[in-house]
Amino acid sequence: MRTREQRVWDSMKSHKPSVIALERIENLVAEGTPDVYFQALRRHGWVELKAPRSTGVGGAFLCSDSKVRVSQVSWHLAAAAFGTPTYILARREIGGVKTLWLFPGSTAGDLNSLTMKEALSSDWWIQFRCDSWADVYERLVWSEE
Repeated sequence: MRTREQRVWDSMKSHKPSVIALERIENLVAEGTPDVYFQALRRHGWVELKAPRSTGVGGAFLCSDSKVRVSQVSWHLAAAAFGTPTYILARREIGGVKTLWLFPGSTAGDLNSLTMKEALSSDWWIQFRCDSWADVYERLVWSEE
């Protein structure tokens, strides 16, 4: 059976527009490397996939099975220092509906303490919620992050 993260990858691939290329990375040597490398037009970057279990609106946004590891936080922050676009894509079930969230890699260190309540009510966090896969891809291609 495929893991939740693998199912996010399957969905990401199946909704991919023709203007972007994706490559799944399974790096067992260098810790922290994100799961997906993307290229689009004159833009490229990295995406870490997260698929936390649903914990309800009162729980943590990323539960224990999908926390951002220290090596991942370090990788994202180092890449950001060089201007490399990186993201953390989380697919989270809320009220039976799967929602997509595309966080800039620079927020990696803050995601483990993020609660669902904060994610849904804070203007700062809610801006990272995506309406669809098309919205995710638009942000990957055109975002200034």
